[in-house]
Amino acid sequence: QHDLVLIHPEKWTQGTSRQAKAIRNLKEAHPEIQLRPFGVLSTTKGDATWRDSLTKFHAFALTDYTRVLAFDSDTLVLNSMDHYFLAPLAA
Repeated sequence: QHDLVLIHPEKWTQGTSRQAKAIRNLKEAHPEIQLRPFGVLSTTKGDATWRDSLTKFHAFALTDYTRVLAFDSDTLVLNSMDHYFLAPLAA
């Protein structure tokens, strides 16, 4: 069994927004999922499409793990990914 960690914007845990309600529901339904709120990373440089999509880089802060698979909101997992965790570590 592997840890499941959800990296999400801090503001999702505050107030009565849809996101805050979803986080509360997730905590209740799946207490095994570790929630890691982070500040949103953004930039004013480059294409505005990517302005607020840098938060995914917080995955690199998960240094207490030897392997991390990071998925964005447009990812759909269809099959087991155990082989990623069972493969030998790079030298």
